[in-house]
Amino acid sequence: MSARKIFPGGMIKPVNIPNINFSQFQVQSSAFNSLAQRLDRLTNFAVQQGEKIAIEEGKEFAASNPLNADTFYNADPEEREKLVGGDNITSYGRALKIAQINLLATDLSIKAQGDFTKLKIVAVGSDMDADMYEQGLNAIVKGYSDSLLSVDAEAAITVKAQLASKANTLYTSYLDDR
Repeated sequence: MSARKIFPGGMIKPVNIPNINFSQFQVQSSAFNSLAQRLDRLTNFAVQQGEKIAIEEGKEFAASNPLNADTFYNADPEEREKLVGGDNITSYGRALKIAQINLLATDLSIKAQGDFTKLKIVAVGSDMDADMYEQGLNAIVKGYSDSLLSVDAEAAITVKAQLASKANTLYTSYLDDR
């Protein structure tokens, strides 16, 4: 047999690959990235300005076309959502719905104040029992707050709190006068 060949170590050396740097492509890529960022900022600004305009238009439309409290109060629960208008998707629709609900809540509170006054006149004139007066006040509060509940729960809670506070004041003064 022949003698085995032994190769001395260290003969394998790394290969030097020349530095291939496409600097013109790096500069071009950086420029396109910068342009994309500027266009994104411009688009975001335009969308924000459009959203502000849509919100203002929704508020203006709601103010110029307020919902009648009597029409709303006497409508079926299914029709009330349609009467309020707006939607929960677009900025215009949300602004319109919020403004309509706020105006409606104010109108319902004013209408309830009138009903409170009428009830007090009847109660004082007929020397109504305190429990009956309290039930009448509670019925007014419940009626007006429940009418808003199907459209917007938060507005219904706010109206209920306002009316309950006023009803409590009226009830306390009625008890003091007796």
